[in-house]
Amino acid sequence: MLRTQIENKKIKIFYPMKKIVPGVKEDLEKILNNYSVEIVPIKAMTLQQMRMIYALINQFSEYLAGGGSEYGYMKDILKIFFAEKYEIPNFSLSPDSIDTLDIDTANRFIEYLIELGLDYNVPIVIKEKNGRKRFAAQIYPDTEKYVYICLKKRICAICNKSEADLHHYDNVNSIGGYSQCNGLKTRFMSLCREHHNLFHSTPISEFEEKYQIQGIWLNPQNVYDLLEIYPNHFKLFRKEYKEGKYGNLERSE
Repeated sequence: MLRTQIENKKIKIFYPMKKIVPGVKEDLEKILNNYSVEIVPIKAMTLQQMRMIYALINQFSEYLAGGGSEYGYMKDILKIFFAEKYEIPNFSLSPDSIDTLDIDTANRFIEYLIELGLDYNVPIVIKEKNGRKRFAAQIYPDTEKYVYICLKKRICAICNKSEADLHHYDNVNSIGGYSQCNGLKTRFMSLCREHHNLFHSTPISEFEEKYQIQGIWLNPQNVYDLLEIYPNHFKLFRKEYKEGKYGNLERSE
């Protein structure tokens, strides 16, 4: 729906759309040429995004503050933290508000809440009306980024338990065994012992269908950043790095 705002004798019309269509601003201004009009096309966040954000905030409220009357306080605090981190003004979580988040920023807020939850051991489990549970792996907007975050935090990409193992998603024998593994020839993810064993006892297609997740490919910078986290892995990479194959890499944040 269109939303308008009158400010300094000017009518602003906010036109939410999933995709900004070239020329839409000009066409609408011609229709309303009897007014001083400024068209502000925005990709407003969806109701689905709004519900997910509220559900995640509820997880923080229940786990860190006992829920109930603390929900509003927790919502305000998390919004402030996010706005300060990304240097954006205060915002509404209603898709119908002029100061709502756009689709991309709403996705970033969802990512932020999940990452913060992983840092503070907040269980990221969304219970749907049909009784189905959705975990962080099914919620995080960018699955590959999520898997890498779990690798760096050394937590299970499925259940988020700590002290997870580095899991070769592809059969390491296909590259000649562990001695030939430099981290660049197979995909990886971090799994707890329970889900590591489950992976090996379940057809891979069934595993991927159930958890909506796959291992990821690493680049040299990724592997370099994981060396201290997994000291017993990537031995070939360590050797090749000393030989100067990957140049001078520096640890990223």
